[in-house]
Amino acid sequence: FVSLTFWLPFFLPTTSSATIEGCEGDTIGDSSEEFENHSPKTRMMIKQIKRLEAKIGERLERVKRENREDLYLVKKDTQSVNDKVEALSRERDEHKGPFMHESKRSHDEGISERNDRQERHGRHRRVKDKLGREKMDGMKCKIPPFLGESKPYSCLD
Repeated sequence: FVSLTFWLPFFLPTTSSATIEGCEGDTIGDSSEEFENHSPKTRMMIKQIKRLEAKIGERLERVKRENREDLYLVKKDTQSVNDKVEALSRERDEHKGPFMHESKRSHDEGISERNDRQERHGRHRRVKDKLGREKMDGMKCKIPPFLGESKPYSCLD
């Protein structure tokens, strides 16, 4: 026989009647005759278990209902986004053909012209990086060594 005082905190009923572990075939049911046969302490525990079961059932139903509503909103938003993506894709596909043929640069531009353009972009980046480094040079400072003290701000004093 299992002591209910140690067993109760770990018990989570899943049906309307609870089964006591260790007592094969014995269930705590709804019949008043069976209920009266138990001690007052056990009856109180049965009532509490049924109350907890009802609360858990209500909360579970509320969570299911909220999840259904949230799922509906997510599906609705997803459908809206998918419709917009499809419309933009169709628009892009409609304009894709003529733009490629109208652009002389993509057809007439030679390899040397492309290399020149890439070189100009690379030069611009190098100049920009050099200016950034010069600004940083003025802000350099020496970090004092950590002397092993446990106070990190002690070296700043």
